[in-house]
Amino acid sequence: MSTRIMGALIMTHSDDDGLVLPPRIAGTKAVIVPIWKNDDEMAQVVAAAEKLAAELRPVVGPIHIDKRDNMRPGWKYAEWERKGVPLRLEIGPRDLNDEQVMMAARHDRKKQPVKFAALATAVPAELERIQQDLYNAAKTRLEASLTDVDSWDEFVKLYQGEGGFSMGHWCGDASCEQKIQDKTKVTIRNIPFERDETEGTCIHCGSKSIGRVLFAQSY
Repeated sequence: MSTRIMGALIMTHSDDDGLVLPPRIAGTKAVIVPIWKNDDEMAQVVAAAEKLAAELRPVVGPIHIDKRDNMRPGWKYAEWERKGVPLRLEIGPRDLNDEQVMMAARHDRKKQPVKFAALATAVPAELERIQQDLYNAAKTRLEASLTDVDSWDEFVKLYQGEGGFSMGHWCGDASCEQKIQDKTKVTIRNIPFERDETEGTCIHCGSKSIGRVLFAQSY
C-alpha cells in the first residue's frame, strides 16, 4: 500500500484514539483478549481462546490472541484500538461458564455478548457491518464537502475561501490541468470511470468537456 493511500486511509477513518482500519484491508481482523486472575483461570481461558481462534480463522482470516501476562486487559484494549484492529473478543471465566465472548467493534465501541456456537456467523457479519459503516461515513463526509462548479469564477472563489472537493467540467488536456494547478494549487484527484458526461465546457479553457472530474487543493 502506497504512503499516499495509507495517509488518506488514516485521515478518512481514524479518530483521537488511533488507527481505524476497514476489515477488508486490516492485517488482523480480530483480536481475542483472554482475562484471568490466577494461573488456573489463565489456562482455561487461553485454551478456549485458541479453540475459538482456530474455528474462526478459516471463516474470517487472521486472528490474534493476546496472551501477554504483564499487562492488564484495559491496557491491551487501548493498544489494539490504537492499532486499528476492527474487532475485539473478550473472554473471561464468567464468559467461559456462559459459553460466550464479549464482542466489541473498534469504530463505534458497540459491545455485545455472543455465544460460542454463533461466532462463526456473528463475527463475519459484524466485520461486514463495520466495513459498511466506515464506507457510509466516508461517503457522507465526501458528499457534504462536495461542490459542483460550473465556471472559473466559481472555482476560484471556492478555493480562495473554504475549499474542499469540487466536481467541475474539464477538457481532458493535461496542460490545461497544469495551468489550473499553477494558478490555484488545485489538481484533479479523480477522473471517475462512471462520471457525469452531460454537455459542458471546461471550467478553465472553455473547450468541450469530457465530463465532470474531482478537484481538490494541495497544501
